Amino acid sequence: MDWNALCSDDFVTRFPDVRVGASSSDFARPPRLRQIEQLATAADVAYLLHHCHVASRLEDRRSPPTIPEYAVVRRRHALEWVLSDETWDALTLDT
Repeated sequence: MDWNALCSDDFVTRFPDVRVGASSSDFARPPRLRQIEQLATAADVAYLLHHCHVASRLEDRRSPPTIPEYAVVRRRHALEWVLSDETWDALTLDT
């Protein structure tokens, strides 16, 4: 996952258009599982980026010139959820 890039404007075109009966068979390929170490590293990066945004806001500084905070928070939430036993809504993202 490139932390410096948001989803492209054509991201939605990568999915089958079920409104017109497009098949998902081409889209649905077997997933490739990641090593737990890769997920933990990505979660650490997400935490650090999130912390930078929060600290910048609290100290009235400009946010880091990286991906916007909302995107970092969403990615971090997903990573933390995968690595925990908590439900999606029970997760806290303290920094």
